Amino acid sequence: MRAFEKRLPGATILTFFHVSLYDRFATLPEGERADRLARERWGLMPDFFVGMLEGASSRARFIDGNENAYYYTSREQYFRAYHAMHERARGLVPAGLREKYERQVAAGQALYVDQNFALRQPKTEQYLSYRMTPDERARWFEHNTYWALYHDRRIRVVLQRTDELVEGPDAARSRSGNRERAPEDRRRQGPRL
Repeated sequence: MRAFEKRLPGATILTFFHVSLYDRFATLPEGERADRLARERWGLMPDFFVGMLEGASSRARFIDGNENAYYYTSREQYFRAYHAMHERARGLVPAGLREKYERQVAAGQALYVDQNFALRQPKTEQYLSYRMTPDERARWFEHNTYWALYHDRRIRVVLQRTDELVEGPDAARSRSGNRERAPEDRRRQGPRL
């Protein structure tokens, strides 16, 4: 973190998640917690984040981006996530760093536009928004935006298919010159900038 801050003093680091991903382990005895984390795919994340926090200057900030918020449908989920980030996750931070954690870590929420507006690929029909009317989708997005901003007022918005959101899927395909192009073919062309 110190090397990172040499180039960007007082940087703000936004992550998809950090220690809050494992807040459910915060109250376990240390040995049991270590065993559980050892079996987890991202089990090194708490120690990695603690190291970043420990090495960070007092000007650095961290935002837990809560990627799981993509799938939220109720305000209670946002409240639980905020509580996980600001209260429960502190149990994974050494006592000597908890005050620094409170000062320098903020809760963020993620909004996935494609999820809310039935644009996710492949298998769009497996997502809740596919069964909604356009008006219901817009109200759901408004609901999620409101509750995502409720606490620390930080949102990470993810959009992947904006052309279809604005123009509709048929217009986006015809503008590309290939009406039959499958969504998978677009991914093979590489990222759009």
